[in-house]
Amino acid sequence: MRWLAAVLLAGLIAVPAAQAQAETVSVTVDRFVEFVDADTVEVSLTVTCSSAGVVLEAFAYVVQRDHNSEFAFFNPTCDGNAHTFIVSVEAGEGERFRRGRARVSAFVLLESGATTSPSKKVVIR
Repeated sequence: MRWLAAVLLAGLIAVPAAQAQAETVSVTVDRFVEFVDADTVEVSLTVTCSSAGVVLEAFAYVVQRDHNSEFAFFNPTCDGNAHTFIVSVEAGEGERFRRGRARVSAFVLLESGATTSPSKKVVIR
């Protein structure tokens, strides 16, 4: 009888683990970032995550000439389809954006533990 309980318990544990492994998330950073003004740029991010995915955290930031921006949080939709988000990123305190080269990094974490954190060289134009 104990072996039956052990088998049932192992099955209950394995199902959520299999579901967690099945959840995926990906983010694509567009090559161009739009210059709004010296304090703000707009980053285009395309996010795809499993339909069962629950987003715990999602943000992006820009680094230009060794200066970090503020974190810009956004709320991706997880339905198995790709969705593009325009994320407004503010310059760090006392910093200013300029047109030219930069790097965008993003981070998305799902409740299952699935995560992605792409970083891409971009042009602010």
